[in-house]
Amino acid sequence: MINVEMNILANIIEKPQEIESFRIKSDLFSEFIEPIFKRIEFLHLKSRSIGKTSLQKDMSKEIRDKVDSVLSLVPSKNTKELLDIIRDDRCHTEITSTFESALSNSMEGLDIEEVTRKSIKKLQNILSQNYSNSSSSSLSELGDLFLKGENLSRFATGINGLDDKLDFDRGDLVIVGGRPSQGKTMLCLNMLLNMGFGFVSEQAAQLDYLEKKPLNVVFFSVEMPVMQIMTRLISTFTNIPLRYVKDKKFTDSEFKKVQEFIKKTKNINIKIVGEINSIEDIYSETMRLNSDIGVDVIFIDHAALVDIKSEKFQSRNYEMGHISKTCKRIAKEINGTSVLLSQLSRKVEERDCKVPLLSDLRESGSLEQDADIILFPFRPHYYSRDQPEDLLELYIAKNRNGCVGKVNLKVDLNIQKVL
Repeated sequence: MINVEMNILANIIEKPQEIESFRIKSDLFSEFIEPIFKRIEFLHLKSRSIGKTSLQKDMSKEIRDKVDSVLSLVPSKNTKELLDIIRDDRCHTEITSTFESALSNSMEGLDIEEVTRKSIKKLQNILSQNYSNSSSSSLSELGDLFLKGENLSRFATGINGLDDKLDFDRGDLVIVGGRPSQGKTMLCLNMLLNMGFGFVSEQAAQLDYLEKKPLNVVFFSVEMPVMQIMTRLISTFTNIPLRYVKDKKFTDSEFKKVQEFIKKTKNINIKIVGEINSIEDIYSETMRLNSDIGVDVIFIDHAALVDIKSEKFQSRNYEMGHISKTCKRIAKEINGTSVLLSQLSRKVEERDCKVPLLSDLRESGSLEQDADIILFPFRPHYYSRDQPEDLLELYIAKNRNGCVGKVNLKVDLNIQKVL
């Protein structure tokens, strides 16, 4: 088991932010590994470089040798899996010891009910200590983290006119709601490309706290086949009209653009996931990808088509509440952002004013309650031909940490692009 512990140390030396991401505590490690972890944690908290000299300072020869061994390891991408191995092993040992103690006590003639009650309580404590997702931090620790700047980075959408109005915080649940053909998927696929390639808007370029590097993003396409998503992305990126991309009717120069786009995708982490329809599978796949590559943002298109297979609920309202709460849970566990697309109810069509309202969120008030940000894309031309066809009004209907209001954006529907 010590080899597993050393591999975890090798990982967090390279990515010390995983200490917070996976809530790693010193009591997880054995006698000679725990001091090394504590030194890594200290150096990380103080924003100091983590290297051989800083790790071996004031350590015994035995621990210095362990540091050398750790530094010789090639970091793994599966910190979560390694942590699960340690927790499973420790849990198995403690449970076995509990059963052996209970058996011994019962054979000695102690009250069987009392022995059983104490054993059950001990087992509950073991499971809670090893698998609880809860964590506590002192105000002093949180203050140090705040000054250090960890976990404060936020995500820009990369869309001009929007990034100066809002950004996505880690842990946010974002709802993008609209009636059909209002631009939900188009808006989110533009965000996906901007985030995945590290494109920033003019506003975002001026803000230090917004991420400027490519992010690891995942798009769960519950509605459309993945190749339809791919054709949209090609059209948006290359500026080749979507109808030509679908038919693969390219000029020589256009075909080179497509080849260049596909070549560039090999150096980024944008994942398009199809054939997953349940919220449980979305959760599992996100956790798997997060342990493999790390996930910053997930998109789910769209909520009304997401199934639930683990439980039976009284109505779709309760199901939608379960889905939104799971998406919020995903955002917190990956320390990223969940973006959930949602159809609005037909009540919009019955009103003279078609601009969406929070009450139009379909089938559940939980979406409004659980969301940190709610966006309503709205194309006036869809309802009135007197309005410009390239106008997309984006309503920020809820923004827990910022302003609300309307942003006027321009779009090119031929290439499904927000300009």
